Amino acid sequence: MGRIGIQEILIIIILLFVYFLPSIIGRKQRNFSSILLLNLFLGWTLIGWVVALIWAVSKEKKETVIINSNNSVSDELQKLKQLYDNGTLTAEEFEVEKKHLLQK
Repeated sequence: MGRIGIQEILIIIILLFVYFLPSIIGRKQRNFSSILLLNLFLGWTLIGWVVALIWAVSKEKKETVIINSNNSVSDELQKLKQLYDNGTLTAEEFEVEKKHLLQK
């Protein structure tokens, strides 16, 4: 008596996986730590778990980059490349903005 068997350990692992599923899904989100904390402290309530899950699967808002049009196209392209290099823009956003600049 008092011993935990393999079946009980497997059940505990499965329950922990389900409990932390929102955190696992949202691990690549920018606000991962907030999702994890919500999941950790309020996941035991069904509402807290569902909110954490929705937050984890929702797409992040894209930042709008406004470029001053007083500069030449080559200057704007250089600034755009810097934003891409430092991680402010994704590759997709970079290509869209580059096409927009080249169409001017």
